[in-house]
Amino acid sequence: MKFKLSSFDVTRKRFRLHGILPRGAARGAVGAGIALALLTAGAVGVGASTWAGVGSGFGSPGSYSPPPAPAVVGTVASVATSPSDVITLTTKHGTTWTVDVTGSTTYTDSAVTSPTFADVAVGDELFVYGTTTATDTVSATNVTIMVKPVVVGTVATTPSGDTFTLTAWKGQTWTVTVTGSTAYTERGVTSPTLSNVVVGDEVVVYGTSTGTDAVAATSVVIIERPIVQGTVASVTTSPTDSFTVMAKKGQTWTVTVTGSTTYTECKVTSPSFANIAVGDGVVVFGISTATDAVTATSVAIMQHPVVVGTVASVTTSPSDSFTVSAWKMQTVTVDVTGSTTYTEHGVTSPSFSNVTVGDLVAVYGTSAGASTFDATSVAITQLPAVTGKVASVTTSPSDSFTLTARGGQTWTINVSGTTTYSECGVSSPSFSSLAVGNQVAVYGTSTGTNTVDATSVVILFGPSIHPKPSPWAVGLEPSGKPSPTGLLHYPVGVSTVAASGSSSHGYGHGDPTGGKPGGLKFGFGSGGSQH
Repeated sequence: MKFKLSSFDVTRKRFRLHGILPRGAARGAVGAGIALALLTAGAVGVGASTWAGVGSGFGSPGSYSPPPAPAVVGTVASVATSPSDVITLTTKHGTTWTVDVTGSTTYTDSAVTSPTFADVAVGDELFVYGTTTATDTVSATNVTIMVKPVVVGTVATTPSGDTFTLTAWKGQTWTVTVTGSTAYTERGVTSPTLSNVVVGDEVVVYGTSTGTDAVAATSVVIIERPIVQGTVASVTTSPTDSFTVMAKKGQTWTVTVTGSTTYTECKVTSPSFANIAVGDGVVVFGISTATDAVTATSVAIMQHPVVVGTVASVTTSPSDSFTVSAWKMQTVTVDVTGSTTYTEHGVTSPSFSNVTVGDLVAVYGTSAGASTFDATSVAITQLPAVTGKVASVTTSPSDSFTLTARGGQTWTINVSGTTTYSECGVSSPSFSSLAVGNQVAVYGTSTGTNTVDATSVVILFGPSIHPKPSPWAVGLEPSGKPSPTGLLHYPVGVSTVAASGSSSHGYGHGDPTGGKPGGLKFGFGSGGSQH
Protein backbone atom coordinates (compact mmCIF):
# COMPACT_ATOMS: atom_id res chain seq x y z
CA MET A 1 0.00 0.00 0.00
CA LYS A 2 2.09 2.89 -1.25
CA PHE A 3 1.33 6.52 -1.56
CA LYS A 4 3.21 9.05 -3.59
CA LEU A 5 2.75 12.77 -3.90
CA SER A 6 3.96 13.62 -7.37
CA SER A 7 2.90 17.24 -7.83
CA PHE A 8 1.18 19.94 -5.84
CA ASP A 9 -0.31 23.39 -6.33
CA VAL A 10 -1.15 24.84 -2.93
CA THR A 11 -2.96 28.05 -3.90
CA ARG A 12 -5.37 26.03 -6.00
CA LYS A 13 -5.09 23.09 -3.62
CA ARG A 14 -4.46 20.76 -6.54
CA PHE A 15 -2.18 17.76 -6.52
CA ARG A 16 -1.55 14.40 -8.08
CA LEU A 17 -1.56 11.47 -5.74
CA HIS A 18 -0.98 7.79 -6.21
CA GLY A 19 -2.30 5.79 -3.29
CA ILE A 20 -5.18 5.12 -0.97
CA LEU A 21 -7.63 7.74 0.34
CA PRO A 22 -9.62 6.20 3.22
CA ARG A 23 -11.85 8.40 5.39
CA GLY A 24 -10.36 11.66 4.19
CA ALA A 25 -6.86 12.65 3.34
CA ALA A 26 -4.20 13.94 5.66
CA ARG A 27 -1.69 16.45 4.40
CA GLY A 28 1.78 15.12 4.98
CA ALA A 29 0.56 11.58 5.24
CA VAL A 30 -2.12 11.25 2.62
CA GLY A 31 -4.11 8.11 3.08
CA ALA A 32 -3.34 7.99 6.76
CA GLY A 33 -6.05 5.42 7.40
CA ILE A 34 -3.65 2.97 5.82
CA ALA A 35 -0.31 4.64 6.45
CA LEU A 36 1.18 5.05 9.88
CA ALA A 37 2.42 8.60 9.60
CA LEU A 38 3.89 10.07 12.74
CA LEU A 39 3.33 13.54 11.41
CA THR A 40 3.76 16.46 13.74
CA ALA A 41 1.29 19.25 13.22
CA GLY A 42 2.66 22.38 11.68
CA ALA A 43 5.18 23.88 9.29
CA VAL A 44 6.85 22.22 6.39
CA GLY A 45 5.51 18.74 5.75
CA VAL A 46 8.78 17.18 4.68
CA GLY A 47 8.27 13.45 4.78
CA ALA A 48 9.89 10.16 3.97
CA SER A 49 7.85 7.05 3.40
CA THR A 50 8.73 3.39 3.19
CA TRP A 51 7.04 0.84 1.00
CA ALA A 52 4.32 0.11 3.52
CA GLY A 53 3.28 3.72 3.62
CA VAL A 54 4.92 4.20 6.98
CA GLY A 55 5.60 7.89 6.68
CA SER A 56 7.32 10.41 8.84
CA GLY A 57 6.80 14.11 8.53
CA PHE A 58 7.50 17.19 10.53
CA GLY A 59 6.05 20.53 11.41
CA SER A 60 5.73 22.75 14.40
CA PRO A 61 5.49 20.64 17.54
CA GLY A 62 2.28 18.71 17.67
CA SER A 63 1.41 15.09 17.10
CA TYR A 64 -0.39 12.82 14.74
CA SER A 65 -2.29 9.65 15.53
CA PRO A 66 -3.45 7.48 12.68
CA PRO A 67 -7.19 7.02 12.36
CA PRO A 68 -8.73 3.62 13.07
CA ALA A 69 -8.11 0.98 10.43
CA PRO A 70 -11.27 -0.67 9.11
CA ALA A 71 -11.62 -4.45 9.15
CA VAL A 72 -12.98 -4.41 5.61
CA VAL A 73 -13.89 -1.91 2.91
CA GLY A 74 -16.33 -2.65 0.14
CA THR A 75 -19.62 -2.10 -1.66
CA VAL A 76 -22.89 -3.36 -0.20
CA ALA A 77 -24.11 -6.36 -2.21
CA SER A 78 -27.10 -7.25 -0.01
CA VAL A 79 -28.82 -6.32 3.24
CA ALA A 80 -30.82 -8.84 5.29
CA THR A 81 -32.80 -8.60 8.52
CA SER A 82 -33.64 -12.29 8.92
CA PRO A 83 -32.73 -14.27 10.90
CA SER A 84 -30.57 -11.34 12.06
CA ASP A 85 -29.22 -8.07 10.67
CA VAL A 86 -26.49 -8.92 8.18
CA ILE A 87 -24.72 -7.04 5.39
CA THR A 88 -22.69 -8.61 2.60
CA LEU A 89 -19.93 -6.61 0.96
CA THR A 90 -17.96 -7.05 -2.22
CA THR A 91 -14.36 -5.89 -1.87
CA LYS A 92 -12.14 -4.41 -4.52
CA HIS A 93 -10.84 -7.86 -5.36
CA GLY A 94 -14.29 -9.40 -5.70
CA THR A 95 -14.27 -11.19 -2.35
CA THR A 96 -17.63 -11.41 -0.59
CA TRP A 97 -17.61 -10.54 3.09
CA THR A 98 -20.32 -11.10 5.68
CA VAL A 99 -20.81 -8.27 8.17
CA ASP A 100 -22.69 -9.19 11.33
CA VAL A 101 -24.19 -6.27 13.22
CA THR A 102 -25.74 -6.09 16.68
CA GLY A 103 -27.72 -3.64 18.75
CA SER A 104 -24.46 -2.06 19.90
CA THR A 105 -23.10 -1.47 16.40
CA THR A 106 -22.85 2.25 15.66
CA TYR A 107 -23.34 3.89 12.28
CA THR A 108 -21.81 6.96 10.69
CA ASP A 109 -23.29 8.71 7.68
CA SER A 110 -22.34 12.29 6.91
CA ALA A 111 -25.74 12.91 5.33
CA VAL A 112 -27.85 11.52 8.20
CA THR A 113 -28.14 12.90 11.74
CA SER A 114 -28.70 9.58 13.54
CA PRO A 115 -28.01 6.80 11.06
CA THR A 116 -29.05 3.22 11.76
CA PHE A 117 -28.91 -0.17 10.07
CA ALA A 118 -31.90 0.96 7.99
CA ASP A 119 -29.70 3.55 6.26
CA VAL A 120 -27.46 0.88 4.75
CA ALA A 121 -28.45 0.26 1.14
CA VAL A 122 -27.22 -1.88 -1.73
CA GLY A 123 -24.55 0.02 -3.64
CA ASP A 124 -23.31 1.99 -0.63
CA GLU A 125 -19.57 2.04 -0.03
CA LEU A 126 -18.82 1.01 3.57
CA PHE A 127 -15.90 1.13 5.95
CA VAL A 128 -16.54 -1.58 8.53
CA TYR A 129 -14.75 -1.52 11.89
CA GLY A 130 -14.77 -4.51 14.19
CA THR A 131 -13.35 -7.96 14.73
CA THR A 132 -12.80 -10.69 12.16
CA THR A 133 -14.61 -13.74 13.51
CA ALA A 134 -14.06 -16.16 10.64
CA THR A 135 -12.83 -16.21 7.08
CA ASP A 136 -14.34 -13.22 5.30
CA THR A 137 -16.63 -12.49 8.27
CA VAL A 138 -16.53 -9.55 10.63
CA SER A 139 -18.51 -8.61 13.74
CA ALA A 140 -19.03 -4.87 13.30
CA THR A 141 -18.59 -2.30 16.04
CA ASN A 142 -19.03 0.60 13.58
CA VAL A 143 -20.26 0.89 10.03
CA THR A 144 -19.35 4.09 8.19
CA ILE A 145 -21.44 4.84 5.12
CA MET A 146 -19.48 6.92 2.65
CA VAL A 147 -21.46 9.65 0.90
CA LYS A 148 -20.29 10.84 -2.49
CA PRO A 149 -20.72 14.47 -3.44
CA VAL A 150 -22.56 14.94 -6.73
CA VAL A 151 -20.14 17.60 -7.91
CA VAL A 152 -17.17 19.57 -6.66
CA GLY A 153 -15.88 22.73 -8.24
CA THR A 154 -15.42 26.49 -8.22
CA VAL A 155 -18.39 28.88 -8.11
CA ALA A 156 -18.59 30.53 -11.55
CA THR A 157 -21.60 32.84 -11.19
CA THR A 158 -23.20 34.77 -8.34
CA PRO A 159 -26.34 32.98 -7.11
CA SER A 160 -29.49 34.26 -8.78
CA GLY A 161 -32.80 33.22 -7.36
CA ASP A 162 -32.35 29.61 -6.36
CA THR A 163 -29.49 28.66 -8.70
CA PHE A 164 -25.80 29.20 -9.28
CA THR A 165 -23.27 27.62 -11.58
CA LEU A 166 -19.90 26.10 -10.87
CA THR A 167 -16.99 24.88 -12.92
CA ALA A 168 -16.05 21.29 -12.18
CA TRP A 169 -12.55 19.82 -12.35
CA LYS A 170 -12.69 18.94 -16.02
CA GLY A 171 -14.14 22.28 -17.05
CA GLN A 172 -17.81 21.31 -17.22
CA THR A 173 -20.31 23.93 -16.10
CA TRP A 174 -22.83 22.59 -13.60
CA THR A 175 -26.10 24.21 -12.57
CA VAL A 176 -26.86 23.90 -8.85
CA THR A 177 -30.45 24.39 -7.72
CA VAL A 178 -31.13 25.02 -4.04
CA THR A 179 -34.27 25.15 -1.91
CA GLY A 180 -35.25 26.48 1.46
CA SER A 181 -34.19 23.18 3.02
CA THR A 182 -30.70 23.14 1.50
CA ALA A 183 -28.10 23.15 4.27
CA TYR A 184 -24.91 25.22 4.05
CA THR A 185 -21.63 24.73 5.88
CA GLU A 186 -18.68 27.10 6.02
CA ARG A 187 -15.90 26.97 8.54
CA GLY A 188 -16.03 29.90 10.94
CA VAL A 189 -19.52 30.97 9.87
CA THR A 190 -22.27 30.30 12.39
CA SER A 191 -25.28 30.09 10.10
CA PRO A 192 -24.19 30.31 6.48
CA THR A 193 -26.78 30.72 3.75
CA LEU A 194 -26.87 30.95 -0.03
CA SER A 195 -25.55 34.50 0.30
CA ASN A 196 -22.24 33.07 1.53
CA VAL A 197 -21.71 31.38 -1.82
CA VAL A 198 -19.52 33.76 -3.83
CA VAL A 199 -17.66 33.54 -7.11
CA GLY A 200 -14.29 31.85 -6.65
CA ASP A 201 -15.30 29.76 -3.64
CA GLU A 202 -14.67 26.04 -3.77
CA VAL A 203 -17.89 24.12 -3.08
CA VAL A 204 -18.79 20.50 -2.47
CA VAL A 205 -22.39 19.80 -3.45
CA TYR A 206 -24.44 16.88 -2.14
CA GLY A 207 -27.88 16.06 -3.44
CA THR A 208 -29.55 14.46 -6.44
CA SER A 209 -28.50 14.70 -10.06
CA THR A 210 -31.43 16.09 -12.05
CA GLY A 211 -29.95 15.85 -15.51
CA THR A 212 -26.73 16.33 -17.40
CA ASP A 213 -24.49 18.59 -15.30
CA ALA A 214 -27.38 19.61 -13.02
CA VAL A 215 -27.99 18.90 -9.36
CA ALA A 216 -30.68 19.62 -6.76
CA ALA A 217 -28.60 20.38 -3.67
CA THR A 218 -29.44 19.08 -0.22
CA SER A 219 -26.15 20.34 1.20
CA VAL A 220 -23.46 22.76 0.06
CA VAL A 221 -20.05 22.91 1.74
CA ILE A 222 -18.30 26.25 1.09
CA ILE A 223 -14.52 26.44 1.19
CA GLU A 224 -12.71 29.76 1.12
CA ARG A 225 -9.44 29.90 -0.81
CA PRO A 226 -6.35 31.61 0.54
CA ILE A 227 -5.27 34.66 -1.47
CA VAL A 228 -1.57 33.98 -1.13
CA GLN A 229 0.78 31.59 0.59
CA GLY A 230 4.54 31.94 0.91
CA THR A 231 7.44 33.16 3.01
CA VAL A 232 7.55 36.52 4.79
CA ALA A 233 10.17 38.73 3.12
CA SER A 234 9.76 41.94 5.15
CA VAL A 235 7.65 43.41 7.96
CA THR A 236 6.86 47.08 8.55
CA THR A 237 4.72 49.14 10.92
CA SER A 238 5.02 52.43 9.02
CA PRO A 239 2.89 54.05 7.80
CA THR A 240 0.62 51.08 8.63
CA ASP A 241 1.13 47.48 9.65
CA SER A 242 1.95 45.40 6.60
CA PHE A 243 4.34 42.75 5.37
CA THR A 244 5.49 41.31 2.08
CA VAL A 245 5.32 37.68 1.05
CA MET A 246 7.44 35.84 -1.48
CA ALA A 247 4.95 33.52 -3.17
CA LYS A 248 5.55 30.16 -4.78
CA LYS A 249 6.45 31.50 -8.23
CA GLY A 250 8.61 34.31 -6.94
CA GLN A 251 6.04 37.12 -6.97
CA THR A 252 6.20 39.55 -4.08
CA TRP A 253 2.82 40.27 -2.49
CA THR A 254 2.04 43.17 -0.18
CA VAL A 255 -0.23 42.20 2.70
CA THR A 256 -1.98 44.98 4.60
CA VAL A 257 -3.53 44.15 7.96
CA THR A 258 -6.12 45.97 10.05
CA GLY A 259 -7.31 45.92 13.62
CA SER A 260 -9.79 43.19 12.73
CA THR A 261 -7.26 40.87 11.11
CA THR A 262 -7.01 37.61 13.05
CA TYR A 263 -3.86 35.53 13.50
CA THR A 264 -3.21 31.90 14.26
CA GLU A 265 0.06 30.20 15.10
CA CYS A 266 0.74 26.75 16.45
CA LYS A 267 1.46 26.74 20.20
CA VAL A 268 0.81 30.48 20.50
CA THR A 269 -2.26 31.33 22.57
CA SER A 270 -3.03 34.82 21.27
CA PRO A 271 -0.81 35.56 18.26
CA SER A 272 -0.81 39.05 16.77
CA PHE A 273 0.91 41.04 14.05
CA ALA A 274 3.97 41.12 16.31
CA ASN A 275 4.38 37.36 15.82
CA ILE A 276 5.04 37.74 12.10
CA ALA A 277 8.76 37.55 11.37
CA VAL A 278 10.90 37.41 8.27
CA GLY A 279 11.26 33.78 7.18
CA ASP A 280 7.92 32.64 8.58
CA GLY A 281 5.62 30.70 6.32
CA VAL A 282 2.19 32.33 6.07
CA VAL A 283 -1.19 31.63 4.51
CA VAL A 284 -3.20 34.79 3.95
CA PHE A 285 -6.98 35.01 3.56
CA GLY A 286 -8.73 38.23 2.66
CA ILE A 287 -9.59 40.48 -0.25
CA SER A 288 -7.30 41.13 -3.19
CA THR A 289 -7.10 44.90 -3.59
CA ALA A 290 -4.75 45.12 -6.57
CA THR A 291 -2.23 43.06 -8.46
CA ASP A 292 -0.20 41.15 -5.86
CA ALA A 293 -1.81 43.05 -2.98
CA VAL A 294 -4.27 41.88 -0.35
CA THR A 295 -6.02 43.23 2.73
CA ALA A 296 -5.89 40.33 5.16
CA THR A 297 -8.86 39.10 7.15
CA SER A 298 -6.77 36.31 8.68
CA VAL A 299 -3.17 35.18 8.65
CA ALA A 300 -1.89 31.71 9.55
CA ILE A 301 1.73 31.80 10.71
CA MET A 302 3.95 28.75 10.36
CA GLN A 303 7.47 28.14 11.56
CA HIS A 304 9.78 26.35 9.18
CA PRO A 305 12.25 23.85 10.62
CA VAL A 306 15.85 24.92 10.06
CA VAL A 307 16.89 21.33 9.51
CA VAL A 308 15.19 17.95 9.10
CA GLY A 309 17.04 14.66 9.13
CA THR A 310 18.27 11.64 11.04
CA VAL A 311 20.22 11.89 14.31
CA ALA A 312 23.79 10.71 13.63
CA SER A 313 25.35 11.28 17.07
CA VAL A 314 24.48 12.65 20.52
CA THR A 315 26.88 14.17 23.04
CA THR A 316 26.65 15.84 26.45
CA SER A 317 30.25 17.11 26.53
CA PRO A 318 31.24 19.89 26.70
CA SER A 319 27.51 20.70 26.33
CA ASP A 320 24.37 19.04 25.06
CA SER A 321 24.31 18.77 21.28
CA PHE A 322 23.69 16.31 18.50
CA THR A 323 24.47 15.96 14.83
CA VAL A 324 21.93 15.39 12.07
CA SER A 325 22.33 13.84 8.64
CA ALA A 326 20.04 16.07 6.62
CA TRP A 327 18.19 15.16 3.46
CA LYS A 328 21.08 15.94 1.09
CA MET A 329 23.43 13.94 3.31
CA GLN A 330 25.14 16.98 4.80
CA THR A 331 25.92 16.70 8.51
CA VAL A 332 24.93 19.61 10.75
CA THR A 333 25.43 20.26 14.45
CA VAL A 334 22.49 21.17 16.67
CA ASP A 335 23.21 22.90 19.98
CA VAL A 336 20.51 22.83 22.64
CA THR A 337 20.04 24.71 25.91
CA GLY A 338 17.92 24.39 29.02
CA SER A 339 15.16 26.34 27.31
CA THR A 340 14.98 24.08 24.24
CA THR A 341 11.63 22.27 24.09
CA TYR A 342 11.03 18.76 22.80
CA THR A 343 8.04 17.01 21.28
CA GLU A 344 7.66 13.27 20.72
CA HIS A 345 4.41 11.48 20.04
CA GLY A 346 3.40 9.27 22.95
CA VAL A 347 5.93 10.82 25.34
CA THR A 348 4.50 13.06 28.06
CA SER A 349 7.53 15.21 28.85
CA PRO A 350 10.29 14.48 26.36
CA SER A 351 13.73 15.96 26.94
CA PHE A 352 17.20 15.91 25.43
CA SER A 353 17.58 12.34 26.72
CA ASN A 354 14.88 11.26 24.27
CA VAL A 355 17.04 12.23 21.30
CA THR A 356 18.75 9.03 20.13
CA VAL A 357 20.79 7.99 17.12
CA GLY A 358 18.51 6.99 14.26
CA ASP A 359 15.61 9.22 15.29
CA LEU A 360 14.10 11.45 12.66
CA VAL A 361 14.04 15.05 13.91
CA ALA A 362 12.84 18.46 12.84
CA VAL A 363 14.81 21.27 14.43
CA TYR A 364 13.44 24.78 14.89
CA GLY A 365 15.72 27.65 15.79
CA THR A 366 18.37 29.87 14.26
CA SER A 367 21.59 29.44 12.34
CA ALA A 368 24.69 29.78 14.51
CA GLY A 369 27.23 29.54 11.74
CA ALA A 370 28.23 27.16 8.99
CA SER A 371 26.32 23.89 9.46
CA THR A 372 25.46 24.76 13.08
CA PHE A 373 22.08 25.63 14.57
CA ASP A 374 20.83 26.75 17.98
CA ALA A 375 17.60 24.84 18.65
CA THR A 376 14.57 26.40 20.27
CA SER A 377 12.53 23.24 19.77
CA VAL A 378 13.07 19.72 18.51
CA ALA A 379 10.34 17.41 17.17
CA ILE A 380 11.34 13.75 17.50
CA THR A 381 9.96 10.86 15.49
CA GLN A 382 11.28 7.38 16.09
CA LEU A 383 11.69 5.39 12.88
CA PRO A 384 10.61 1.76 12.75
CA ALA A 385 13.34 -0.87 12.61
CA VAL A 386 11.39 -2.71 9.94
CA THR A 387 7.96 -2.72 8.31
CA GLY A 388 6.26 -5.53 6.48
CA LYS A 389 3.59 -8.20 6.42
CA VAL A 390 3.34 -10.82 9.19
CA ALA A 391 4.27 -14.22 7.74
CA SER A 392 4.02 -16.38 10.86
CA VAL A 393 3.28 -16.11 14.58
CA THR A 394 4.59 -18.49 17.25
CA THR A 395 4.46 -18.77 21.03
CA SER A 396 7.06 -21.54 21.35
CA PRO A 397 9.66 -21.53 22.74
CA SER A 398 8.82 -17.83 23.22
CA ASP A 399 6.59 -15.22 21.65
CA SER A 400 7.89 -14.13 18.26
CA PHE A 401 6.77 -13.60 14.71
CA THR A 402 8.28 -13.31 11.28
CA LEU A 403 7.49 -10.72 8.68
CA THR A 404 8.24 -10.26 5.02
CA ALA A 405 9.80 -6.89 4.27
CA ARG A 406 9.70 -4.93 1.04
CA GLY A 407 12.59 -6.67 -0.68
CA GLY A 408 11.22 -10.09 0.23
CA GLN A 409 13.59 -10.59 3.17
CA THR A 410 12.23 -12.51 6.14
CA TRP A 411 12.73 -10.80 9.50
CA THR A 412 12.40 -12.42 12.92
CA ILE A 413 10.78 -10.24 15.57
CA ASN A 414 11.31 -11.20 19.19
CA VAL A 415 8.90 -9.73 21.73
CA SER A 416 8.91 -9.66 25.51
CA GLY A 417 6.62 -8.79 28.38
CA THR A 418 7.59 -5.13 28.00
CA THR A 419 6.83 -4.89 24.29
CA THR A 420 3.91 -2.54 23.68
CA TYR A 421 1.32 -2.88 20.94
CA SER A 422 -0.79 -0.32 19.14
CA GLU A 423 -3.73 -0.88 16.86
CA CYS A 424 -6.24 1.80 16.02
CA GLY A 425 -9.71 0.92 17.17
CA VAL A 426 -8.43 -1.71 19.65
CA SER A 427 -8.45 -0.71 23.31
CA SER A 428 -5.72 -2.98 24.64
CA PRO A 429 -3.95 -4.76 21.80
CA SER A 430 -1.45 -7.46 22.70
CA PHE A 431 0.68 -10.13 21.06
CA SER A 432 -2.50 -12.13 20.50
CA SER A 433 -3.77 -9.32 18.26
CA LEU A 434 -1.17 -10.21 15.64
CA ALA A 435 -2.33 -12.32 12.74
CA VAL A 436 -0.74 -13.58 9.56
CA GLY A 437 -1.25 -10.96 6.87
CA ASN A 438 -1.16 -7.96 9.23
CA GLN A 439 0.90 -5.03 8.03
CA VAL A 440 3.08 -3.94 10.96
CA ALA A 441 5.72 -1.39 11.89
CA VAL A 442 8.25 -2.71 14.40
CA TYR A 443 10.26 -0.44 16.69
CA GLY A 444 13.22 -1.74 18.68
CA THR A 445 16.82 -2.84 18.45
CA SER A 446 18.41 -4.91 15.73
CA THR A 447 20.12 -7.88 17.37
CA GLY A 448 21.44 -9.59 14.28
CA THR A 449 20.89 -9.96 10.57
CA ASN A 450 17.17 -9.44 9.95
CA THR A 451 16.38 -9.84 13.66
CA VAL A 452 14.81 -7.26 15.98
CA ASP A 453 14.02 -7.22 19.69
CA ALA A 454 10.80 -5.24 19.61
CA THR A 455 10.01 -2.49 22.08
CA SER A 456 6.83 -1.58 20.21
CA VAL A 457 4.71 -3.11 17.45
CA VAL A 458 2.18 -1.03 15.55
CA ILE A 459 -0.46 -3.03 13.69
CA LEU A 460 -1.26 -0.85 10.70
CA PHE A 461 -4.10 -2.86 9.24
CA GLY A 462 -5.32 -6.39 9.00
CA PRO A 463 -5.37 -8.99 6.27
CA SER A 464 -9.06 -8.29 5.70
CA ILE A 465 -8.55 -4.79 4.33
CA HIS A 466 -8.75 -4.24 0.62
CA PRO A 467 -9.04 -0.47 0.33
CA LYS A 468 -10.30 0.75 -2.99
CA PRO A 469 -8.41 3.60 -4.62
CA SER A 470 -11.29 6.02 -4.66
CA PRO A 471 -11.96 9.07 -6.81
CA TRP A 472 -13.71 10.57 -3.82
CA ALA A 473 -13.18 10.59 -0.09
CA VAL A 474 -15.07 12.76 2.33
CA GLY A 475 -13.29 13.88 5.49
CA LEU A 476 -15.47 13.48 8.55
CA GLU A 477 -15.66 15.46 11.74
CA PRO A 478 -15.83 13.26 14.86
CA SER A 479 -19.60 13.77 14.66
CA GLY A 480 -19.58 12.13 11.26
CA LYS A 481 -20.56 15.30 9.44
CA PRO A 482 -18.67 16.34 6.31
CA SER A 483 -15.92 18.77 7.15
CA PRO A 484 -15.81 22.09 5.32
CA THR A 485 -12.25 22.86 6.23
CA GLY A 486 -10.42 22.26 3.04
CA LEU A 487 -10.31 20.61 -0.30
CA LEU A 488 -7.76 18.45 -2.03
CA HIS A 489 -8.18 18.03 -5.75
CA TYR A 490 -7.74 14.34 -6.36
CA PRO A 491 -7.17 13.82 -10.09
CA VAL A 492 -10.70 12.52 -10.57
CA GLY A 493 -12.48 13.70 -7.48
CA VAL A 494 -12.35 15.33 -4.10
CA SER A 495 -11.35 14.84 -0.52
CA THR A 496 -12.40 17.32 2.11
CA VAL A 497 -10.20 17.44 5.18
CA ALA A 498 -11.21 17.91 8.74
CA ALA A 499 -10.28 20.03 11.70
CA SER A 500 -12.48 20.41 14.72
CA GLY A 501 -11.86 23.76 16.31
CA SER A 502 -8.33 25.01 16.66
CA SER A 503 -6.96 21.63 17.57
CA SER A 504 -6.74 19.03 14.89
CA HIS A 505 -9.41 16.60 16.04
CA GLY A 506 -11.02 15.22 12.95
CA TYR A 507 -10.16 12.79 10.22
CA GLY A 508 -7.65 14.48 8.00
CA HIS A 509 -5.68 17.66 8.41
CA GLY A 510 -6.09 20.39 10.96
CA ASP A 511 -4.77 23.87 10.48
CA PRO A 512 -4.22 27.00 12.50
CA THR A 513 -6.44 29.08 10.26
CA GLY A 514 -9.44 27.76 12.17
CA GLY A 515 -10.26 25.38 9.37
CA LYS A 516 -9.47 27.33 6.23
CA PRO A 517 -7.71 25.29 3.57
CA GLY A 518 -4.43 26.17 2.00
CA GLY A 519 -1.80 25.00 4.45
CA LEU A 520 -1.52 21.74 2.64
CA LYS A 521 1.95 22.19 1.22
CA PHE A 522 3.33 23.39 4.51
CA GLY A 523 1.36 20.88 6.51
CA PHE A 524 0.43 23.33 9.20
CA GLY A 525 -1.61 22.45 12.26
CA SER A 526 -2.70 23.76 15.58
CA GLY A 527 -0.65 21.28 17.51
CA GLY A 528 -3.43 19.08 18.79
CA SER A 529 -3.57 15.37 18.16
CA GLN A 530 -4.63 14.75 14.60
CA HIS A 531 -6.79 11.79 13.73
